[in-house]
Amino acid sequence: MAVMLGLTLGAAGSASAHDSLVASDPASGSTVTLDPGTVSLTFNEPLLALGGETNGFAIVVTAPDGRFQESGCMTVADTVASTTVALGAPGTYTVVWQVVSSDGHATSGTYTFTYSPAADALINPGMDAAPACGEPWAGALVTAVGTPAPIAVATPAATIGTAVPVVTTEGNTPNVPLIAAISIGSVLALVAGLVVILRRIRNDPFTKKDDAGDE
Repeated sequence: MAVMLGLTLGAAGSASAHDSLVASDPASGSTVTLDPGTVSLTFNEPLLALGGETNGFAIVVTAPDGRFQESGCMTVADTVASTTVALGAPGTYTVVWQVVSSDGHATSGTYTFTYSPAADALINPGMDAAPACGEPWAGALVTAVGTPAPIAVATPAATIGTAVPVVTTEGNTPNVPLIAAISIGSVLALVAGLVVILRRIRNDPFTKKDDAGDE
């Protein structure tokens, strides 16, 4: 009877010996100052993801306000299961996980870590409900807390109404003194010509001869 009871207890113990969590990143009870980008869990035995299917696997990460910060997409590789995250406000984060053990049974657990970012870190507001893989998630809803970077504005090539200086090549620069001298000389020649014409009109020789004949 005692032997039978021992075998029964031994069988029950083997059946309940699911894979156990041996490490996590971020670690349980740790404080991180930078958004890790992923939460990964390491188990003592290879996880059961037949054909790469992750049905039955989940890692849910919630912020202090209860909003969901994970992407909903799972990656399973040998003994490691992970998901992408985008953390939000500082405080205590809760990780709830479920994986399929190598014996085909699901096992689950939970732990917490603290996020203490810099004052100018980005805040990912999170989702009201846990997203499924491929749906909008916290990583797609980024809000900057610090002063936003200035927006670059293209400078136009030319502004309407703005004078554009004329560039003259060396050797073709206008001779300003020479141009001024020519202009003044032209004016003086014109004035001299007018004076000569007026004198000729006043001293018209034909008018003088007519007057002498009449006397």
